Amino acid sequence: MIAVVTGGNDGIGYATSRALARLGWRVILVARDASRAADAVARLAAETGNREIEYVLADLSRQQSIREAADRILGRVDRLDVLINNAAATFSSFDLTEDGIERTIATNHFGYFLLTGMLLDPVRRAPAGRIVNVASNGHRRVAPDFESFTRDNGYFVLRAYDQSKLANVLFTVELAQRLRGTGVTVNCLHPGRIATRIGTKPSMSRFHALAWRALAAATGRSPEAGARPSVHLATAEEVGGVSGRYFTGFTSTLNLPVARIREERMNPAADDPAVRAELWRISEELSGFTYPT
Repeated sequence: MIAVVTGGNDGIGYATSRALARLGWRVILVARDASRAADAVARLAAETGNREIEYVLADLSRQQSIREAADRILGRVDRLDVLINNAAATFSSFDLTEDGIERTIATNHFGYFLLTGMLLDPVRRAPAGRIVNVASNGHRRVAPDFESFTRDNGYFVLRAYDQSKLANVLFTVELAQRLRGTGVTVNCLHPGRIATRIGTKPSMSRFHALAWRALAAATGRSPEAGARPSVHLATAEEVGGVSGRYFTGFTSTLNLPVARIREERMNPAADDPAVRAELWRISEELSGFTYPT
């Protein structure tokens, strides 16, 4: 079995990669920093005894970098059993990427959209390919604002993040519809409030980083707890034929060893074909990529 995990060198992505490696899977991490990626591969091999772990470098906010990473993956695999779109980022202020897209949505949605599209053929060649998108319950807090993808409509870090997670959910449902009958499933999930470094990286202001640390210390679960829904959707037989759904890993106690993975409701926008179709149109337009039929 072969899996690609974006952001697999840190946090939830690392915990997800480790769980799959322990099952004997070949795991390809997609990471931004070469030294951190190499260190993660070495640690995973030492912790799991699995030597079939490797990495590909990509800056998921840059479409050219995504295309180059996808080409490298395509050169290494004939099939792909699972693609886990896990990597995400937050940014304290509004900023456009070199592709003219707001950086949060560029990383968190277009990173999913473009990489998935480019790797769709090897996923289809797997006996039962699965695509797993890490979203967030925050997607329920916002309404679709597609103008904010390229325009500052009163930028706020949490709103931009929630908007990107709503895009993840809309993308999941629409892609699942488009792949009906192919044997490929697509699902998304909320990992829970997890103590990771996402809100403390250089892209965040000192104030936002301090606030994130305080929140994570008070309520955050471990990355291992956050990885359980992704691993479940990637491996569990009971969800083998399930597609276009939204799940969460629920535990009543922090870091409870076993989480209960359950399906939950989505933002009502996900039920609107017109909204999903508009996101798809904009995503193809701004990425310059048309999905294979």
